[in-house]
Amino acid sequence: EHTRRFGIDLKYQDAQSLVDVMAPKFVKLQMFRIDVLLPYEFLVWADASLVFDDAAVNRAMRPLIRNNADLVVQPHPKRNSTLEEIRHILAEQSQPRFVAIASYLRNQLAFYENATNFIDTHGLYWMAYFGARRSKRSIDFFDRWWLEVRRWQYRDQVSVMYALTSVPETHRPRIATFD
Repeated sequence: EHTRRFGIDLKYQDAQSLVDVMAPKFVKLQMFRIDVLLPYEFLVWADASLVFDDAAVNRAMRPLIRNNADLVVQPHPKRNSTLEEIRHILAEQSQPRFVAIASYLRNQLAFYENATNFIDTHGLYWMAYFGARRSKRSIDFFDRWWLEVRRWQYRDQVSVMYALTSVPETHRPRIATFD
C-alpha cells in the first residue's frame, strides 16, 4: 500500500529489488503479507513449471476446509527427509545451477546434521504445490520459512521442514495432505 501511494525513491531502488531467483520465493513464502492478497483467506500456490487441470484449486481447498487445516501439502514423491534431499542434490547435482550453491548446501547440511533442535524424522513435503489458510499459525510458519531460505540459499524445498519444526509444536500450522 505504501509503495502504491508514495512510489519508490529511486536513490534506494537497488536495495529494494530482489535478485531474479529470490523474487518468486518472496511471493511464494510471503504471500500472506502482499497487500493485494490481504482480502483472501485461502491461497493456493503452484510453481510456474507445473501444469494443472481445472480441479487443482478444488483439490487444495477440500482438505483445508474439511480438516480445518492451515496448510495442505503432499509428501515428497521420492525422498523422505531434508538431509536425504540435500545429499541427493549434492551427490547428483541434478541441475547445473546447483553447482553454484553446493558450498551453501554443504554448510546447510552440516548445520542441520548438528542442530539439536532439528530431528529429521517428520518426512519431507513437496512444496511446489500447496494450499494455505490465512492464520497466525500459517503466517508464523511462512515467516520462518522465508528467513530460513534467506539464511542459506534459494532452494526452499530443503528449508521447509527445518522451518516447520522450528515453530513450537503448539503453534505449528495444522497440516492436511492432498486426497
